Amino acid sequence: MGAQHIDEVCLTVSDVSVEFGGLHALRNVSATVRPGTVLGIVGPNGAGKTTLFNVVSGVVRATSGSVRLDGEDVTGLPPHLRARHGLSRTFQNLALNEEMTVLENVLMGAQRRVPVSLGRLAWDVVTRRSAARELDARRDSLRVMAALGLLDDRDRLISELPFGTRRRVDMARALSGSPRTLLLDEPFSGLGDRERPLMAEIIHAIRKEGTVGMVLVEHDMTVVTELCDELVVLNEGTVLASGDPRSVLADPVVQEAYLGPQLERRRGARR
Repeated sequence: MGAQHIDEVCLTVSDVSVEFGGLHALRNVSATVRPGTVLGIVGPNGAGKTTLFNVVSGVVRATSGSVRLDGEDVTGLPPHLRARHGLSRTFQNLALNEEMTVLENVLMGAQRRVPVSLGRLAWDVVTRRSAARELDARRDSLRVMAALGLLDDRDRLISELPFGTRRRVDMARALSGSPRTLLLDEPFSGLGDRERPLMAEIIHAIRKEGTVGMVLVEHDMTVVTELCDELVVLNEGTVLASGDPRSVLADPVVQEAYLGPQLERRRGARR
């Protein structure tokens, strides 16, 4: 299926601030994401990238500001209800169940389809809608696994898999819930030279589909410039710069605040 050039916004972060005991982790951060695009979030350690992800996903409550998914205000909703509004995410530390199979882990991503109330759940059991939903979840999970090259590993335990394959399982789990907004937390971290192009191809394919908007946190500037349509640079909890990735990364202020220290560490490593 080709790109669907959808005009609506799937994620809107408006003037979000987070304060922890007088410390501002985020200060008036705003961003928008449209389906079929990738927004990159970069910045030095402690810049607020993880806090922003946690605010969007509902793990951390914003002190002020709002988060909207497909135009709906979800600022006060917990993570599982945000998932019902089309939000999904991957994890830097994967957070997979190692004693479950690949298929079982991926099926967990489709659980946002299950009704919240006991009454609705009981009614679905009586009317056999739950059985139909389980079949749909299994079919969709297998489709996503096929696209990510995981069908041959479907019955293997996570504990048996190499790290690169686990990364793809984490991505498949996030996609199995048919998200509209996908948060990617350093999906290239820990991947080898042969695995990184495959992850890039997966993200390119999701973007080309045109129905999912992605937010990518990544330290590799080559990956950022190749994959991202827009870039936001955070520094000490504030937006230092935003816009086209190559233009933003060429900004002397950004280079001084972020790339400068990074380059200094690389020079020190060569000595």
